[in-house]
Parts: sequence; structure tokens; C-alpha cells
Amino acid sequence: MARTLLTANDSAWLFAETRRTPMKVGMLATSGVPEGEIAMDVNTALLMAPFLSQALLGVGGHGPQDANVVVSHVPGPAEAHYLDGSRMEELFPVSLLFNGQALNITAVSYDGQFNIGCTGCRDSVPSLQRIAVFSGEELQRLESALGIGGDSPAPTG
Repeated sequence: MARTLLTANDSAWLFAETRRTPMKVGMLATSGVPEGEIAMDVNTALLMAPFLSQALLGVGGHGPQDANVVVSHVPGPAEAHYLDGSRMEELFPVSLLFNGQALNITAVSYDGQFNIGCTGCRDSVPSLQRIAVFSGEELQRLESALGIGGDSPAPTG
């Protein structure tokens, strides 16, 4: 069984952020953000509602789960970002596991890159690093088969 990763303070923060979503969407609509991004935010909020409500109400894990593996892609900024003149080189996702979930694989794009992050329950997926290493090795094999070269070597572990 997956361990709950949220504390009471985290749940309160999530609840406050969830309640602000309609206002945030309204502010985005008037600030020139493309409608597709607003639709994506609303769609994400609707899809996450069952998980967030279980976490907020403390009833997670008391019913049948839909799935124990989540795979998602989060589109990131298409251009490089800077902080105090320093360029952000890479962006990797950090995801949450809710009750009953064993593995979350999230990809995020950033400035022409496509980075993947894995978050797993140590009881259900005791060798999470193996997934990362094997994924890198298989990506190199796929690139070789397609005749496209990767810039970076596969992770070792």
C-alpha cells in the first residue's frame, strides 16, 4: 500500500489552491493567455478532483482505485528561462503519489528538451532507479534504430 505523502498542512494548502482555481482561470483569460492553456488548466483540475478530494477528506484508499500507474506529459516553456542572469539548463518534473498509486512517470518539455521523471512508492516499486536506467538504455536503442543520435548518454546506476 502506498504511503500518504501529504501532511495536514499540505492538504490545507492544496485545498486553498484548488479554491483559487476559478479566479486564476478568470485572471488568465483577461491577461492574454491562450485559451488552450486555460482549457488545459481546467481539464487538469477536473481530472485531479477525485484524487484531491480523497486527500483532503482523508478517505483515500477506502475504495477501488482506477489505476496504480500514472503517465503524463506537462508542456513546459518553449524558451529558456533565466534567474538573476543565470540560464536554467534543465527542467525535471516532481510528482505526487496518491493512495494506491505505485508509480508516476511524468515528462516535461522545456526549451526543446524532453525530460522524464519517475516517482514511486518504495514498497511497491523497490528498484525505481532500475526503471530510469533501463528507460535510458532503451531510448538509446530506439534512437540507434531510427538513426537519430542522442545528445546525452543513458543514466548509469
